[in-house]
Amino acid sequence: ADIVAALQARFPAIVGPHKEDICYATTNRQHAVKAMAGQIDALLVIGAPNSSNSQRLVEVGRSAGCSYAQLVQRADDIDWRALSGVRAVGLTAGASAPEVLVDEVMAAFAARFDLTVQLVETAQENVEFKIPHAALGLGLAGLLPFLGAGFLALWQGAAEPIFPVLLGWIPGRGDALLVHYGQIILCFMSGVLWGFATRGETRHSWRLYTLSVLPALWVLFATGHRVSSDLGALIAGFGLLLMLDRYFWQRGLTPEWWMRLRVLLTAGVLACLCLPLVFLS
Repeated sequence: ADIVAALQARFPAIVGPHKEDICYATTNRQHAVKAMAGQIDALLVIGAPNSSNSQRLVEVGRSAGCSYAQLVQRADDIDWRALSGVRAVGLTAGASAPEVLVDEVMAAFAARFDLTVQLVETAQENVEFKIPHAALGLGLAGLLPFLGAGFLALWQGAAEPIFPVLLGWIPGRGDALLVHYGQIILCFMSGVLWGFATRGETRHSWRLYTLSVLPALWVLFATGHRVSSDLGALIAGFGLLLMLDRYFWQRGLTPEWWMRLRVLLTAGVLACLCLPLVFLS
C-alpha cells in the first residue's frame, strides 16, 4: 500500500490493475491454508524452491499451526516416512505451479492410501493471464518468413531465377527457404528451452538441459538431405518441440501463458511446412 501511495503521489495519472487482481492467486491460497490449518496434521506445498509465493505458503502453514509443512516440486520429492501416522494432509500449490503436478501428487497418495478428498475453497479464481503483446507480436513476426516461404514454394518455378541473384547465399526455392528458416528456429528454440532449464531444481537439471538440446540435435542429424525429406523431418521436429514445451510448462518453468502461444505458432509453422508437400508433391 505504501508503494502504491508513493507512486500515485509522484505520478497522479498512474493507472494500475484492480486491487483484487494483484497477486490474487497467492492471497487466495494463503487464505485457504489458514482455513484448513486446524483440520490437518501436515501440509504439502507444490512449487519451485525459487518461488517466493510457494515458500510463503509454507511459512503461512507453519504459523497457522501445521507442525509439518514442506515444499515439494512433484510426487518424487515427498518424504513418505515423515507422513507416517498422519491422518489428514493439506495440499496446495504455488500460483505458477501447473495443475498437472497437483494431480500427480494426489495420484501418488491414492496409490498408497485410502484417499478421501475435501476441497477447501475461499475464493473463485477467474482471472486469466493473457499472452503479453510483446511476446505475441514477436512470435507472429517470426512466423512471417514461414508464411512467405510457404507461399513462395507454390510458385517456385517463377522464383528460382530471381532469388539466387538477390540472396545468393540462401537457396532461392521456397521449399528450400522453409527448410533453412525452420532449421534456424528449431536451434533458436533449443536456446529458449535451455533458459527455462536454468530455473529447474538442481537435482533434475541434467535431464532438463539434455531435453533442451534435442531440437538442435534433431536439426543436425535429421536434416541436410533432400528438401522433401527435410520438410518431413522439420514437421516431426516442431511436433517434438511442442511436446518439450509442454514438459517444461507442466513443471512450472515457463510463463503461464506459454503453451497458448506455442500452440498458436506451431500450428502456423506446421501449416507452412506442409504447403510444398501437399501442393507440389
